Parts: sequence; structure tokens; C-alpha cells
Amino acid sequence: MAPYEILLSLFSSTAFTSIVNLMVRTIIDQTITKKNSNVQKWQEELIRCIDDTQCEFAKCYNYEYSKENGSVLGPLLQLYGSTDRNNVLLSDVFISELIHYTFKVSTKNEMITIWKNIFTKTISKNEYKVLLAKINLLIEKPNLLKNIKTNIFLSYCWKDKELANNIDSFFENIGISLKRDVKSIDQWDSIRLFMDTIVKSDYVILIISESYLKSINCMYEITQLIKDPHYRNRIFPVVLDKSIYTLNGRINYITYWEKEYDEIKEKSKKIRNIENTSDISKELLFIRNISSSISEFLSIISDMNNPDIDNINEAILSKLKMDKII
Repeated sequence: MAPYEILLSLFSSTAFTSIVNLMVRTIIDQTITKKNSNVQKWQEELIRCIDDTQCEFAKCYNYEYSKENGSVLGPLLQLYGSTDRNNVLLSDVFISELIHYTFKVSTKNEMITIWKNIFTKTISKNEYKVLLAKINLLIEKPNLLKNIKTNIFLSYCWKDKELANNIDSFFENIGISLKRDVKSIDQWDSIRLFMDTIVKSDYVILIISESYLKSINCMYEITQLIKDPHYRNRIFPVVLDKSIYTLNGRINYITYWEKEYDEIKEKSKKIRNIENTSDISKELLFIRNISSSISEFLSIISDMNNPDIDNINEAILSKLKMDKII
């Protein structure tokens, strides 16, 4: 759903207060009963979003309210015990009571409408993209409270770790944990064995940059991935290097690996003892496999209608929902 449709769904049903109640229950569990529950980032952001809304609402009505001196958490905890006959506060009732508890005033329908408008503008800001995505999931699937078990592998070059961190954080905060080297390889464990698991993943996010396509480790993952003849159906390319969309660009990478092969082969000839060349021979064979497979791989990637990088998280999320994974 588009942000506007999400917000319409949010306010036209009991979803708003159900989500708030879920969030508050988690916070109560952690802060009051001292249990080791996980207050996720989206829950903290929802409090901040409501807090920002209260600030802007206060400006409209000239009520005194400062985030430095208080938070909506107190009023939310008070509202937690207030329910209607169906045991769920309606959104208008919730907003009315939130205004009442915070500002100690009687609310009018006009105030509720203004609060909704302010909240709509606030949550639509770029900083709340993760929150909006999570709310969308909770509206569509209210029982989605635990981590999704889909196995999604994040393949990237360390030079692109800032983008990798952004993608990883987005999905972590909506309950989807990506399989990634920094999280999935214990100290002293085999890196190659981890990379081998890419072929067993349900989906693979590929951050394709020049550094990625010239990295022997990244290309090792690709050679494992393409062992599955249907891999195209389960990859999400994040294309940073637009040159792959041209024939010249793809040829540059083919010739790069051919040159790598030739250089290592020439250097290996200088080794006197043949016993010392077994590992080098394996590496040479592997590099030759890269140079022979990279052309087909890049042709497939360049033929796909890859989404813009700025919207990549939402595009992946949309595809997962389309495939009924979430």
C-alpha cells in the first residue's frame, strides 16, 4: 500500500490503537516487569512520532509542551488500561484521550482531525520510512509478531558496507533478519563455507558495484549462486555500477578477469617446485570459471528491471509480499 492508503487503513479501523497497545505491552514488559523482551526500533520510533505530533499539535493550540521536559510514554501507559466494550480503543477515542491526558483539556472533533493531519504529515517524513513499512505489515498481518524465518542472503563488497548496513537495518527493524557475513560467521569459522550457503538461501540481495565485480570473494559467491539454474527468480540486484547495462561495460569485466588469469598464470610459472602449485592451480581454475560465467550473469542482471537504489528496501519488501513470503 502507498503511505496515504496505509494511513487511511490506520485511522479507519482499530489498527492504530492495537499497534500502540502492542508497543506499550512490550515496553511495560521490559521496563516494569524487568523481563528481557526486545523493544524494537519501530516501537521506539512510534513513540517519537506520536511525541512529534503532540509537539506540533501544541503549537496549533498554543499549549505548552516540550519534548525535553516530558514524553507521551506516560499518557500512553495511562491509556493502556482504558478499553471499550470490545477491549480495544477506537482510534478517535485514543487520540482524544491522548490529548486530554497530555494537555489536561477537553477534546473536540476538530482537535482530533487536526491531530490526525499532523500525525499523517509526521509519519510520512523520510525518517519514518521503517516505521511506516512495519505498520503496513501489521495492518495486513496483525499476528506478525515474530521474526520471519525466510532465509535472505546479503551479498556485498565491504567497500559498500554503508549501503549494506542500511538495507540490513531496514529489514531487521521490521522483523526480517538477513544472513550476512558480519552476523553469521563466528570467529575462526570458515568464510568459504559461509559463502557456500548462498545457493541454499531463499532469496539473495546482491549489491553490484565495481568493487563487487572485481572481488574474488564476491565472485566466488556468484559462482555458487548460479549453480541453481533458477537463481534469477530469487535475486534482488542493487545495481550501483550502471556500466553493466552496456555491452562495453560488461566486456570490461570479462577482460578484467581474463587479465587476472593471465597474470597469475605467468607468475605461477616462476615457482620451481610443482608441489607448491596445487592451491594456485585451483585458484586459476576458479578465476577461469569467473571469466567464463560473468558474461551470462551480467547479461541476466542487465536485462532485469532493477528498481532505483533510493527505493530498494521498499521494492524488496513489495516483492516478498507479492510472493506471499510475508
